[in-house]
Amino acid sequence: MPLIRLVSDGIRSVRGFFEDRQERKERQALMAKRQFRIASSWDELGEHEMTARAVEAIKASGEFEKFEPLFLSAHAADVTLPSGCALHEALMRRILDPAPVEPQAQRAYLAPFFAAFETRHSPHMAGLLANALIRCSDESRGADVVDETSDEQWGGYSDHRMRARQVLDACADVAGSSLLWQTADYHLAIDVVERPRDAVDAAFERVWMLDRYNLNLCADHGIILLPRWVGRGPNDLEVFARRALSVTEDRFGAGAYGFIYSIQAGVGSHDVSETLCDPDLVVRGFEDLIERFPTSQSILNRYAMAMDWIGDLQAVYRIQKRINTINPNIWVWSFDDQAGGVDDALNVFLDARDAALSERFDR
Repeated sequence: MPLIRLVSDGIRSVRGFFEDRQERKERQALMAKRQFRIASSWDELGEHEMTARAVEAIKASGEFEKFEPLFLSAHAADVTLPSGCALHEALMRRILDPAPVEPQAQRAYLAPFFAAFETRHSPHMAGLLANALIRCSDESRGADVVDETSDEQWGGYSDHRMRARQVLDACADVAGSSLLWQTADYHLAIDVVERPRDAVDAAFERVWMLDRYNLNLCADHGIILLPRWVGRGPNDLEVFARRALSVTEDRFGAGAYGFIYSIQAGVGSHDVSETLCDPDLVVRGFEDLIERFPTSQSILNRYAMAMDWIGDLQAVYRIQKRINTINPNIWVWSFDDQAGGVDDALNVFLDARDAALSERFDR
């Protein structure tokens, strides 16, 4: 390599090192100044903390079959937490936990779910076990692009999903009333290599009928409607977002529209210009959510992330001044990169601050 190239690369490397260090110092300074707390949106439980503790007690005892009546009671109560998330979904996420990657650890993770299914052979417990298997399936596959996923990873992915299908078929939800069963069935239908678009749509309609006010379910389906999965174009997402708004308007106003597009902000290599998103409707949606959940830090985190994606730093600047808790799982999807989520949030807040100083926002 020519000497001039070596020198040039060295200069860029040194410059990058100092720039990274400066950015790290700025994040640390902002963190110290604002004294941000760090908490998951799933910890925003309000008066339902004791219910979440009951799930932890079930996990500690290993008697996972006791989860069914607790989940069914929460689902029947149809409670929305301050974060805008459904209580029963928060309980399901808590009982499932992030699945491990290593096969031996996965077997240990799955053991109490299998034991509970043997103890209580119901569609609900079949659904819980199938959802646990799907969690392991996703971890086995990893997050790499298709070309960088090994045959071993694909094998683990396929094996777990096949077992999940077998469990659901062994204890079918004939009445179509088990949310746990229908949720697992929907996630299996998303495997677009084997299932056509109509099957995905039908599976979603079945689970959504049982869980109308679950904003996370709607937001996750919005991702599946992107062209990189089962969507035919940006109109699919926009039509669904407006339909979700209409279906849930009595509880959330336009909140579902804003929530669905806020999750789009976390999709890699996905720009707002690739969608038919209406920024004014996103704003209205989040203002409606804030009116209904005025204490929620999660809603404010989502709002700030959505407006950063849209490119409205002035809005981000106003919103971030009301934030005292960073919810890292909103800013990044990976449970293994909580620090990255905090850094992403701080970087956005710093960008908004710098824009405010240079453009003289109303402070």
